[in-house]
Amino acid sequence: MIFIDFLKQVKASNKKVFVFVIIVFSIYIENVVIEMNNISYIQLSPFTGYAMYSGKVKDKTAYPYYQLKINDGEKINLWKLTQQNKQILQQSMSYMRQYIENGNHDKNFVFLQKKLSNYNPKYKHILDNYANNSIDFPQFKLWYKRYIEQTLGRKIFSYKTQIIQLTFNNKNKLVCRDTIPLIEYKWKK
Repeated sequence: MIFIDFLKQVKASNKKVFVFVIIVFSIYIENVVIEMNNISYIQLSPFTGYAMYSGKVKDKTAYPYYQLKINDGEKINLWKLTQQNKQILQQSMSYMRQYIENGNHDKNFVFLQKKLSNYNPKYKHILDNYANNSIDFPQFKLWYKRYIEQTLGRKIFSYKTQIIQLTFNNKNKLVCRDTIPLIEYKWKK
């Protein structure tokens, strides 16, 4: 309260001094927040955490297109599905790709492990409780099958997911650079 009364008096008497006091106070508060970040090893605010600006954004050379084939080759046009169904099917493929690329670890787990394990050991329990490192592939494959069937409204006996890496050629036309198989699953009819 005393500080607020002080600010009111300064503002009434001299506006330039008031602006100067506000700027100095803001810098002080920002330094306190930065110091709290350094002490606790937790990024409290994106405006004071310079880690988010630490790298140059790289140009993309390839653009992934997720493809789903069912029943031995029938291609499903994901763009004809509802936005929600398309996103769930694509995000599941993307998540499984990242999961496999990270050595069967959740990408968020790998990020948290880098951020937390090097700092304060008291945060290790967060990693233990957060870890999602035991995805059961057969269970995921069955869930994905049921979701495809629910989305399309018909039974399927096989599906294959793959990522098609698209790139632009020198005539600015999209061309397929590479095809990466993700999950292939068949079961008895």
